[in-house]
This record gives sequence, structure tokens and C-alpha cells, in this order.
Amino acid sequence: MNGITDDNAPLFIVSAERSGSTLLRYVLDTQDDIGSPGEIGLGQLCSILMRVLFQLRPPSPDLVMPRSDDEICCEVRQLISCMMSSYLQRVHKRIWCEKTPLNLRFISNINCIFPTARYICLYRSCLDYTASCLEATRFGLTSGLQPYAFRFPENFVRAMVESWAEKTEAILAVEKEWPARSFRIRYEDFVCNAESELGRLCEFLNLPWTPEILSKVFMVSHYSGGGDYKIRSEQAIHQRSIGTGKNLPLQAIPPGTLHRINQLLDILQYPIIQAGDAMEGGRNSGMNAVSVPG
Repeated sequence: MNGITDDNAPLFIVSAERSGSTLLRYVLDTQDDIGSPGEIGLGQLCSILMRVLFQLRPPSPDLVMPRSDDEICCEVRQLISCMMSSYLQRVHKRIWCEKTPLNLRFISNINCIFPTARYICLYRSCLDYTASCLEATRFGLTSGLQPYAFRFPENFVRAMVESWAEKTEAILAVEKEWPARSFRIRYEDFVCNAESELGRLCEFLNLPWTPEILSKVFMVSHYSGGGDYKIRSEQAIHQRSIGTGKNLPLQAIPPGTLHRINQLLDILQYPIIQAGDAMEGGRNSGMNAVSVPG
């Protein structure tokens, strides 16, 4: 079913936390056709419902063939679609979009239940992601970051870059598995060239796009639903968060982890991190090197 497309199929923003998914959902929620309620954890709900229905499925009358996995996926799809259809009716939209970062853990469940779902694969540069995560930990660790902090309690820089690497690999795997239904967008391109990037995205979704949408993003009301707590005070898309990771103590990144990160940065056309060179700054264009102190 990899090649199946459906203009009314649900959308999932697939990203790590602290990567701009809240801002992207606000923009998409402003578009006339898309409703995005925020982080409602549909991936985890899919997993729970599948497990419950698997345990409850009765045997067939002849006790030979129990209900198939496809039948269970179909029943879960009906349950969730009923809830989301009710939401779409309330907001007068026709397509729903979900952006919970933890959905990445349950992507196989999601795809089983929604085989025509479309994935917006959102990336952010490793160093800025790390800086944003470290800043956010002042208020506690999210469930998506806890395993990495517990793994490296003595080195939170390494914990966050390991988080970035694992999640970036998982998002790239989504692109590889379902290329016809996946769209790649980088946070930096999004905030620097919002009109063109969002135009590309709407073309992929076969939806109309007008630049006027950008002027309405922070004027219309949006469902609360987790994500970036600072967005409620924003009034426009800005670029202030680009380059925030340039002053991290990069000597905290082990060589093996650095190699893994650089391979991913190269794939995504971000600047690689090279040991021994002078600091180049934090902008995320081209292939300029950022130094790691020796």
C-alpha cells in the first residue's frame, strides 16, 4: 500500500520534540482544509486499542481461525476515525493532522491502521535541537527525553544528541519506507522561507496555499494541545532560534557519536561538525563545519 494516495487521508507531523512541530501545526491549522488539535497521542492510543482488541478477539465459531490482524486494524481505524470526524465537524475542516512527537515510537501501528496516512517529516539541526532540549529541561524532562537522560545522567549534552540521532534515523526510515506519502521539511528552511516551503507542502498535499495564511497564524484561535509553551506569546514566525546551539560544550560528544551525527547531518544537508577547526557559527545552510574543541 506504499503508493496509495488519498487527498482526505490523515496527516502526521513526524518529528522529535523541540523541532518546530507546534509552529507547523499552527500554520496547518490555519489552512482552510486542515484541523490540527495538537498532541493527542494517537500513536499510543492506536497501540493500546490494538492490544486490547487482540486480547478480546473471540475465536471463530469453528475455533479454527480467530479474527485477523487486518480486522483488528479496521476496527481501531473505525473507532479513531469516528472521534476525529466529530472533531472535524466542530472545526469545519475535512482533514485532520496530529503532531505528537511520541507518535514516532508507534509509527508501525499508525501505518497499519491508516495505510494511506501522509507523513510530514520535520527535522531540526542537531546542535540547535540539543540547546533547545537543554533549555526546556529547566521545567522537567518530557517522556520523550527521559530515557536518554537516564542513560547518560552525567552528560546531558550527549543525552540530547543521542536523542536527536535516534529520532532522526527513525524519521528517515519513515521516508524510506513510504516515500510517496512522505514530505521532508527542515525547521530552518520553514522559518526562513515560510512562503515557499509551505507552498511546496500544500502542493504535496494537493491543497491550496496563499501567503495570506501566514498573516493569520497568530490571529486565529487554536486548540491547546501540548508542544512549545512559548508559542502562545508569539506574534510572527521568527528566526531567533537558529544558531542557539553554537556555544554548546561540544567536547562532551564522544567521537563515535559525532561520526553518527555527521552522517545524518550530511544526509539532511546540514553543516557537519568537525573536530579541530575554528568555530564557524550556527547558521544551518551549506556544508560549513562547526568545530568541536579537541
